[in-house]
Amino acid sequence: MIKKVTLSDLNKIYKIEKRIFKSDSFSRKLLQNLINSNSLFLKIVVSKKAEDIIGYVILIKDDDHRFNLINFIIRKKYQNKGYGSLLMQKTLNIVNNHTEINKIILNVKTTNLKAIKLYKKFGFEIIERIEDYYRHNESAYLMELKI
Repeated sequence: MIKKVTLSDLNKIYKIEKRIFKSDSFSRKLLQNLINSNSLFLKIVVSKKAEDIIGYVILIKDDDHRFNLINFIIRKKYQNKGYGSLLMQKTLNIVNNHTEINKIILNVKTTNLKAIKLYKKFGFEIIERIEDYYRHNESAYLMELKI
């Protein structure tokens, strides 16, 4: 089930963020601001009862005609089971309802092959490589999907 993230999800989201991204994670305050803003912040849960969040996606509208996908997470034990594709498809369906949007951009570590494969599956293309984008001198790809 895919639903909009609410403030009641903040603690769970923050824990997942810290566990996966460690020193590159978003702060609790930033996540709270993203929940309160008009960003597209969706979660995927495995059961209605437990509300066990297995992943989420955050997009911000950083231009009149563009969304920036700033975060996409599927917890490790749920990867390679189709949840990432399900979340991405639902996200793209919602974005398509925004008729003014003509592209989505994102940055991804050049070493994150699983994420790159998922993004390419949905039509994202590598536009450029950005050296030293992340902490510890890690490079990123700028990827783009034209809508």
